[in-house]
Amino acid sequence: MLQFALRPPVAADAAFIYAVCETTMRQHVESAGKPWATEGMREKSENDALDSNTKIVSAAGQDIGVYSASVRDSAYCIDMLFLLPGFQRHGVGSALLAQARVAAANARVPIRIQVITTNPAKAFWEFHGFVVTGLEDPFFYIMQSAA
Repeated sequence: MLQFALRPPVAADAAFIYAVCETTMRQHVESAGKPWATEGMREKSENDALDSNTKIVSAAGQDIGVYSASVRDSAYCIDMLFLLPGFQRHGVGSALLAQARVAAANARVPIRIQVITTNPAKAFWEFHGFVVTGLEDPFFYIMQSAA
């Protein structure tokens, strides 16, 4: 497994957060039939850079992804687990999910995520025991693990 660390973002990380989101998600958003909202995503990235739940994932001396999760609505919600393509499939996502499982167990809540219906990452979540519990709208699966 690739060794990694998490660090809190600073305002200047907004551009990196946007770049990771665009690199990892734009094709799935567009293949689901939605337009990529550049300005809205830039604004969201600026907010994420100021959010205490957001973490920058670093490995090998460089930033490689973004992770954000918090307890709300009776669940541990993973809002972002985005890794740049060259750093996917190296165990980082699974290790972050293991940390989330501990946090969710401590809070005694299930883990919940949204996955764009066209995103092949759905298989990652299913491999880790998540099941589809509904649709947020026609574009997003709601997936959940056991508490």
